[in-house]
Amino acid sequence: MKAFLPLALWLPCLLGTIACGDPTGPETPIDGKKIYDQYCARCHGFDGAGVAEVPAAQGRLNNLVFMQSKSDQQIMGVIRGGKPPGMPGFAGEFTEAKLMVLTKYVRELSVVGAGETKPAPAE
Repeated sequence: MKAFLPLALWLPCLLGTIACGDPTGPETPIDGKKIYDQYCARCHGFDGAGVAEVPAAQGRLNNLVFMQSKSDQQIMGVIRGGKPPGMPGFAGEFTEAKLMVLTKYVRELSVVGAGETKPAPAE
């Protein structure tokens, strides 16, 4: 039994030393586009312009004026709680970090959309 005791004390120290060499933080970066494409694009469209089957979602996320009128906290609140009658809440789906990255990506949709505006018709 005496020979087992030193091994029993030595093994946790060895495992602790090995574990300390592991990198901290996420092993892969959080991809806002990937999250958006998986959870949001079926209603909001891949470009934020919406889809024909969900008229209420059309043109909202790619509208710069609309998106500038919302704070990050408001956007995150809608993602968490949904927006009746059609948008479900995703409160349990995302960590705070993923929610922040998704919010940043949603904001980028409106900036890209603003860069693709059509010229005013000639008079």
